[in-house]
Amino acid sequence: MSTAFEIMLNLIKSTISTVLIWLNSVNMNIVIWLLVVFVALLGLLVWRKLKPAYVKKKPELLISKGEIIQVESSTIQVLHLKVSNLNNYPVQLLEFAIKTNLMSAPITVEAVELLGPHESVEFEANMPVSLVGEKGDVKLYAYIAQPFKKMFLLKSSFAWEPWNRRHKISPLGQSLRPVRRLGSAQLERLRKRAWIDQYAPKAKDFAVARDLPQGRLEARPEEGKRVMANDLDFPNEF
Repeated sequence: MSTAFEIMLNLIKSTISTVLIWLNSVNMNIVIWLLVVFVALLGLLVWRKLKPAYVKKKPELLISKGEIIQVESSTIQVLHLKVSNLNNYPVQLLEFAIKTNLMSAPITVEAVELLGPHESVEFEANMPVSLVGEKGDVKLYAYIAQPFKKMFLLKSSFAWEPWNRRHKISPLGQSLRPVRRLGSAQLERLRKRAWIDQYAPKAKDFAVARDLPQGRLEARPEEGKRVMANDLDFPNEF
């Protein structure tokens, strides 16, 4: 028994002596770099094990079903949607934007629903403007506070079904990506551009008073023209 113990002890001593001789013979810079790489790999493995599950993947939202139908004996079109939150954290819906390839600007509908984790909501709203065209896209804008603190855009497509007399929103081929602006912001830019194109040529006798609040247009005193109310009062067709 003592002989076996002595053999094991001698083996350990010889191993330590060999390691010390090797460390004295090699460049210490190499040893330091190997230790740094080892610690970095160990930290990466620990972080992957300990980090929350929701950080490992992108958020998941789904328009599970949807349609745009025409109310009988009326010109009103109604948007029906079911949105599902497949995440472990809440999602705040902001608005929907609907557009076809024949429309110059999207139709926007506000949404104020807050979806809890793994919840869904049935959304219904009257369309402010009728659709023109048979195919288009539905865009859902949503804000996720934690863990992303970003706004996301969920995009789906729709197509006209003459046998059902509706625009069917497809649950397939949906995409989700982060964005910085709402669809209504694009609409406001188009409205302002159209207003300028329509009214700016007729406003040659007016000057923009930059020091006035809200960008008001003021008549030149020597010409005695009236003061325009506000340069963001868009015409009724918008």
